Amino acid sequence: MAAVVVSPDFDPIALRQHLAARLPEYARPLFLRVCDAIEMTGTFKPTKQRLSRKGYDPIATTDALYFDDREREAFVKLDAVLYERIRAGVLRL
Repeated sequence: MAAVVVSPDFDPIALRQHLAARLPEYARPLFLRVCDAIEMTGTFKPTKQRLSRKGYDPIATTDALYFDDREREAFVKLDAVLYERIRAGVLRL
């Protein structure tokens, strides 16, 4: 998963194309979390543990979550139905 802070004109399609052109498939994030801000520690390091604990469950966070659907070659919005399909193993990662 990658957590990002983006501008209002954020385009997940353009981001995926950018990543696909520069990174091998295994290095690209399967999940994308769009945050308002990344919390930092007192030593200016991101608080990764909080993000990690919330995972990619759309119910556990108010952040926008996207899933890289490799068949559709697009980041798709992660909702409760898609989340359950992933957890149940219907979609292979």
